[in-house]
Amino acid sequence: MTAPFANPPHHPYEKKIYDTVNAMLTDVNTILNKLNPQPNDANLAPTNGLIGRLQALLEELKTGSPKQATHDKNIEAILFAIAQIADQYNIFGQSPPTQAAPQPTGGTHQDRVVRLFAKIDSICRDIFHILEPGTILPAQPTGSVGDAHDIVAMAKDTEKVVKQISIHIVSQHVNAAFSK
Repeated sequence: MTAPFANPPHHPYEKKIYDTVNAMLTDVNTILNKLNPQPNDANLAPTNGLIGRLQALLEELKTGSPKQATHDKNIEAILFAIAQIADQYNIFGQSPPTQAAPQPTGGTHQDRVVRLFAKIDSICRDIFHILEPGTILPAQPTGSVGDAHDIVAMAKDTEKVVKQISIHIVSQHVNAAFSK
């Protein structure tokens, strides 16, 4: 169900990714619920951080700043923060080899957003491969052109990868800490 938007969205991709981002938030909350029984798991902090930033992204997509430039900067800053948080995970002594930095510059807002989603998607894929080495995921969308279609495709792919991480955590980490 698509959220009601207070104003028309600034960009065509915004309504199209709202439900996708919301689904990611649901999966990250599922991961948090699985980690909560392990109060000293070092991955509680990044998981809580992701929840906060995904909530902020949903709010910005739904009722963000009326100033276009501020709205664009907010979305980009939130996505960059998500990438920076995700690259902090430590799973069985391993962290994602893909790192958030540097923040994308140049091009249009849509170009930067698709590059940020690609980075987040790559980090999530790294996390999944640490959890399930040798498991093949479908190829990542290319996302080379920052239009609404590429942003939606990259966001949906990220949602699928986060779902796979959530499924793994729920099924494999019954009584064991996520980060050993």
